[in-house]
Amino acid sequence: MEQHWKLRDLGLTIVFSVIYFAVVLAATIMGGIHPLLYLFVTALIALVAWIPYMYVMAKVPKAGVVLIMNLFVAIAFVAFGELANLLLGSLIVCSILAEIIRKWAGYKNYKGIVMSYILLSLSNIGSPLYVWVFSDYAISEASEEMSANYAEILSTLTSPWFMVLAIAATVVISIIVGVIAKKVYNKQFANAGIM
Repeated sequence: MEQHWKLRDLGLTIVFSVIYFAVVLAATIMGGIHPLLYLFVTALIALVAWIPYMYVMAKVPKAGVVLIMNLFVAIAFVAFGELANLLLGSLIVCSILAEIIRKWAGYKNYKGIVMSYILLSLSNIGSPLYVWVFSDYAISEASEEMSANYAEILSTLTSPWFMVLAIAATVVISIIVGVIAKKVYNKQFANAGIM
């Protein structure tokens, strides 16, 4: 398989990285509606981000795609002043792990693509992770930035079981949409030689 990047590959990756960021931003904004949506932001991302992710995987089966996609997220959150340490850490760790899985499984291996998608979806876990790791801080910030009611509801959701549930929901949704994507992008995957 040709591993050299062409200008077209980079262009496609950038376009779909911007679309992916729009999905991440929309899911993050929805987190402002209710604390449960905030805690399950990775599941919300998994529900929609498969569209740009699977398409770019079919068109650009090369190393570095996941890193570029999450680089856009990191840069945008820095620009908005919203990139916290835990989020940066989760973006980096999950991107690297996703790239390792893609390399190990093969860039045209569909199971590897789905496994890397799980990690891409989980890469934004750093944002709600504050609720479980630094709950007093997260609740204090929520009461300042959101409302007292939002912070009160959030304070009832600090159990680590909600984190486990959020991760499990993200994994399950990622697998389900992986099956859907295989049917939707069947022609693109077949043309790219993805099995």
